[in-house]
Amino acid sequence: TLGKNVLLSVRAVKIKHGWIFQHDCDTRHTSQATMEWLHIKHFKVLEWHGQSPDLNPIYKLWR
Repeated sequence: TLGKNVLLSVRAVKIKHGWIFQHDCDTRHTSQATMEWLHIKHFKVLEWHGQSPDLNPIYKLWR
């Protein structure tokens, strides 16, 4: 499960506090169930923005 894997990883690298959970924008990581679980557990999550060139405002200048 997510909780087991995250906590095992945190313990393995001996991080006590102040860490931020980072994930990519895969739908498994951004599903409502996952986001609710992270919120309930009070995990800080690094916000990611879309990586698509369509969403990059400077992309059209490079053409």
